[in-house]
Amino acid sequence: MALLASRQLGRADRYVRRARLSLGAEAPRHKLTFMLEESLRLCSLPGEQEGRAYYFRYLRVEELPENGDREVWLSSFQQAVAKQAARAVPALLPGASASDAVYFLSEQDACEAFLMMLVARVTPTAWFWEHVSGVTGTFYAPAAATAIVKKLLATPPGWSAVAAAVFSVACNHQIAALLKVLPGHSISGWLRDLGPLSGGDVVPIRFSRSVLAFLLQAISTFGAESAQTLWLACLAVIRVRPSSLSEKSVVALAQASLRTIIADSSSPKEQSSDLRKAKTSQIVLESNAIHDGEILQADLRSVGSEEMPPPRELPAGENTDGAGLYFLLNALLRLEGEQKLSLLFLAQLFFRIALQAGIARDDPILSWARLVESESEPEEVDHRELRIWLLKIRRWCWRNGRISLPEIVRRPGSVTLTRTDLDVTLHMDAVDIRI
Repeated sequence: MALLASRQLGRADRYVRRARLSLGAEAPRHKLTFMLEESLRLCSLPGEQEGRAYYFRYLRVEELPENGDREVWLSSFQQAVAKQAARAVPALLPGASASDAVYFLSEQDACEAFLMMLVARVTPTAWFWEHVSGVTGTFYAPAAATAIVKKLLATPPGWSAVAAAVFSVACNHQIAALLKVLPGHSISGWLRDLGPLSGGDVVPIRFSRSVLAFLLQAISTFGAESAQTLWLACLAVIRVRPSSLSEKSVVALAQASLRTIIADSSSPKEQSSDLRKAKTSQIVLESNAIHDGEILQADLRSVGSEEMPPPRELPAGENTDGAGLYFLLNALLRLEGEQKLSLLFLAQLFFRIALQAGIARDDPILSWARLVESESEPEEVDHRELRIWLLKIRRWCWRNGRISLPEIVRRPGSVTLTRTDLDVTLHMDAVDIRI
């Protein structure tokens, strides 16, 4: 059988390492082989549609008619699979290796657990880890880590799944430890797959504080020009802007963003301070006692502080100071009436509101407005009408909520722009009942 990592993975697919059929001399072998494949493919497992991934050490099905009766074969396999699934235990429980059937919450969960063991320098010895990675024979950590990345790439989310796994591991371990496990030639090959190493003018991405800390750690360990640092930056770009994959701009955005990070830490003294801050703001693993089949739940804490403690860090997206800007759509809906405002007019209106609220022109919250301006047909916008609408919105907000525009707009959060959605996320700390 081919390695699992080299195949396209589907949620309900079945992969068999070795199969043995005991047949009579006159049995139709080709027909029964087809029946075997079909029976495995059509059987269902509890929780599988929600993503649960099962691993069976063996599956025994007996007393199958050699005439290939489809109904009997399907029923027999379904009963055998359901019986084995009923005995399955969570793969991360202590002693799971003694069971002949285990399951993970998802294939992503299995891959992330495997990577965490590799980073913790724990050799996976339980029988099911070989099936998770798809690698047989002598254990070699770099080859196993490469196989896991390839397996994630074979899932429908592709690079998004890889990015999620890498940053999940980074939150529990030092990111440098993971990058050291992955072979340099593999990382270079993945960079070539992600697109051209240079592109036209692109706007750098402002990463969240946690992602910035991971990137600074990679820069400190491998250097700003290394393949490891660039690949990690590419994964950060993919998490924030998935559309960059189809646009083939991932590497160009990563390079531009890294240049901005380096420029922000231009002087040796500032850079040293930033790197120390990055290290102290890392999420620390309190207990690194990780055993085969048992990943201990660790107490995570964020050390490091600032003068004004900000809300908790958001998991993904670009940091913005104006996460409340689009709350004003509620005011527009009530004020617009029969008048329909064009997209370009709305974009310029939100630009004006944001700037008056003290939001920087390059803040990610205005990425939609910039996109509309660049892609819209030329249109003459009445600036007097813009001022009138700004006044209408300001008065409406004060009259109905006794709240000013800067109070509404200036809220820390995270924003992600894709081809179809603009997602803004705020913490509960930023909630205001008046809005």
